[in-house]
Amino acid sequence: MRTIRGLSAERNARAAVGTLGAHFRLPCRIRAALICIILIVRADAALAHSQDGEAGLQAGFMHPLTGPDHLLAMVAVGMVSVVLGGAAIWRVPAAFLAAMLTGAIAGYAGWRVAHVELGVASSVLLLGIALTLPSLVRWRHAVFGGVILFGLCHGHAHGLELPRSTAPLQYSFGFLAASLFLHVCGLFGAELMSGAPWQVRLRQSFGALMAAAGAWFVAATLAMQ
Repeated sequence: MRTIRGLSAERNARAAVGTLGAHFRLPCRIRAALICIILIVRADAALAHSQDGEAGLQAGFMHPLTGPDHLLAMVAVGMVSVVLGGAAIWRVPAAFLAAMLTGAIAGYAGWRVAHVELGVASSVLLLGIALTLPSLVRWRHAVFGGVILFGLCHGHAHGLELPRSTAPLQYSFGFLAASLFLHVCGLFGAELMSGAPWQVRLRQSFGALMAAAGAWFVAATLAMQ
């Protein structure tokens, strides 16, 4: 019965996204990302079957959305993946999410890593700078390495919050779903800022503003240490 319900949910998600995609002429990669978001949110709702589960889910989902450093970095990852193009469209966000989950597990296990908050702040600065570069493709390998490192830092920060939650599994699903949602938002934004020269300049300006915010985050983090 659960398998049948799961297949039905997937068919409904595909149908809804197919209608939306046909209306707005969305690329296939964006449609696939939207389907992933819908299925993950449905899975989150299924996990939140108790009061503790709901609290953990909501806390995890809101954590990336309420922290400006987390929010900007997640959006930037989606934008950078579009700028790189090709398979990086899904590989960059997937690498970030996998690294973030690994970092969260390490944080939950009690493994302390120095300067994690500085790494989180630096991710906004460096990803913002990456968006300003005229040719990011030549830095493809450096970007992949940076995304994995930044994912570990962000995940570790989430993992440190896990022991305070009464439902760590739901909390984890929550911040993963929110992160994926923000990646797709960045992907949408970068698609809209691609093509014409003025659109590229708009994307570079956005990256410059993000880098400025990241510099402020770094300075604030260093001031507190």
